[in-house]
Amino acid sequence: MDAILKFVYTLILYLFLLYVVPFHRCEKDEDCAHAQMAQCVLTNCICY
Repeated sequence: MDAILKFVYTLILYLFLLYVVPFHRCEKDEDCAHAQMAQCVLTNCICY
């Protein structure tokens, strides 16, 4: 039960951060080169 609650809290926090922190999606990894923080999964990049 605790593991489920931790997962839910983590998910809510993650979504909240994504909502609060402005970001834009990038098409390629090169588009994230100028960003301070970038999360690239395959070809989908989120640049902060």
